[in-house]
Amino acid sequence: MDIEISYCNNIDKACITLSENKLNIKFAPNGTGKSTISRAIMHSVTQDADGLNSLLPFKFRAANPADFQPSVMGTEHIQDVMCFDEKYVSQFTFQPDELVSNSFDIFIKTEAYNQTEREIDSMVMAIRQEFSGNDELELFITHLQELSGAFKLTSKGLSKASTGMKGLAGGNKLQHIPSGLEPYQLFIQSPRNVEWIEWQTKGYENFYSLSEGCCPFCTGDSHEKAEQISKVSAEYDKAVIKNLVGIISVLDKLGDYFSETARSRLREITTLQGGLQKRHEDYLVTVKQQTENLLAMLSTLKTLNSFTFNDARNIRASLASFRLDVKCQRQDLWPFFAIFNVRYLITSVVRFPPFHHH
Repeated sequence: MDIEISYCNNIDKACITLSENKLNIKFAPNGTGKSTISRAIMHSVTQDADGLNSLLPFKFRAANPADFQPSVMGTEHIQDVMCFDEKYVSQFTFQPDELVSNSFDIFIKTEAYNQTEREIDSMVMAIRQEFSGNDELELFITHLQELSGAFKLTSKGLSKASTGMKGLAGGNKLQHIPSGLEPYQLFIQSPRNVEWIEWQTKGYENFYSLSEGCCPFCTGDSHEKAEQISKVSAEYDKAVIKNLVGIISVLDKLGDYFSETARSRLREITTLQGGLQKRHEDYLVTVKQQTENLLAMLSTLKTLNSFTFNDARNIRASLASFRLDVKCQRQDLWPFFAIFNVRYLITSVVRFPPFHHH
């Protein structure tokens, strides 16, 4: 298959051919972009929009008038990919500090160790099977990725250029229709409102001057409604409304997964008549961060294997870090996921097996 990578680090455009279900090894001098290509493909396959955006070349970070963005084409049908980079190799590196040859098997690999190892392997297998056979969980992750991708964090907060901010910045004009445009309510609030806005705007731009006061749809006199007709395109931008509809849609899909407080706050934000205030933006930053936290945990669980627990001295702590406990009262854990209804997620969607410590 052919993969095309554009505007990633030092690469403006590159084409690479990969063979499916095989180990693809590429040789090139240092600095050519091998790591950039592998990272771009990984981010594209895992739908990690923030990771892919982080590869934007430095020359476009100060000024990017043409709005070049990192992109990868050709990975649409790839379900899974592994990258054998330095991080992967380090998990298998020989440790040349043993006093006795084969000391691990002699002193550590006891029957109790083997029993714990089998239990971990069984748990890992069960968790991975849960992901592979749980369509609702996969859909939940997809919606989380959509929500996360709608907002981009910067050093000053949320990027105004992110689709979520573009959709919410001017308030909800679908619910709060500007004065004088009430007769268009049926169209503005219809499921096909984005199409109608585009149709109305293009019709006005292309045919109003030609019609000379004659409605291009019914040929009636439109002089008295000229201001009202032009006001639609002045108040409604197709792209902004599309972004607004998109963010409202994904929040609706995630509705039951949010806590009652979060649903109330998000409903307030998405139905504002005016623009966002700082307190609204601050809350959206929290939503973005906690969504990323949950995605990171679920991503780790989805790719869990025995090498995840590479620190054999602290397996208990490693397991605990991947745990969402419906009965947990720890204040140091809940803040990371406070916007989510963890009880609903665990009892209704996730059915991970228990692990018994020895």
